[in-house]
Amino acid sequence: ILERWHHTLKSVIMCHENHNWLEVLPTALLGLRTCFKEELKSSYDEMLYGSNLRILGEFFLEEDPLADLEIFLEKHRIAMRNITSRPTSHHCYKTPFFHKNFFDCTHVWVRDDSVRKELQPPYFGPFRIINRINDYLFTIDFAGKSVNVSTERLKPAFLPKEPDSTSIIPTLPSTTSTSSLPTSSSTPQTSKKSLRIYPGSKKKVQFAT
Repeated sequence: ILERWHHTLKSVIMCHENHNWLEVLPTALLGLRTCFKEELKSSYDEMLYGSNLRILGEFFLEEDPLADLEIFLEKHRIAMRNITSRPTSHHCYKTPFFHKNFFDCTHVWVRDDSVRKELQPPYFGPFRIINRINDYLFTIDFAGKSVNVSTERLKPAFLPKEPDSTSIIPTLPSTTSTSSLPTSSSTPQTSKKSLRIYPGSKKKVQFAT
């Protein structure tokens, strides 16, 4: 196949009057690519690219006459009205983090957004929650004033529970105070065991009563 195509290429080059075959070679190759093959019912470039290549005579086409300006503008307005933008999806949206006890706590810490010094705590408080307006805004008792603060600056405060006098909490030995331990003065007096004396070797025998 390559040998026959080589002979065909030579025949095409010799058909041109130009004796410099290097100048004729691009045109000859383009013509061989776009020529129609009866046995294939197609051309080589159409089989390779799916469409025919433009040959030299098709490079320069006649320009169509300009349409009426008003008709063009009206068609342009109609086309622009029919254009609808596709809804975009936000992939970088991050849901805020809330502690599991954030909506049940009674006091919160407030983040200090000012320029802090070294080793300065990032939160101050705690402050009592007066009202939960929504999931993103709380009302707190700030030095006797009701202030609305964003939940992004808050975190729950865990305060020690007040002791309940009605409930008895058992204590471990390691946590028992010395005052709760029995003293010698508070220990009950136990009755002395009775002793029985028998004649003989003067041995004292004690029996359990």
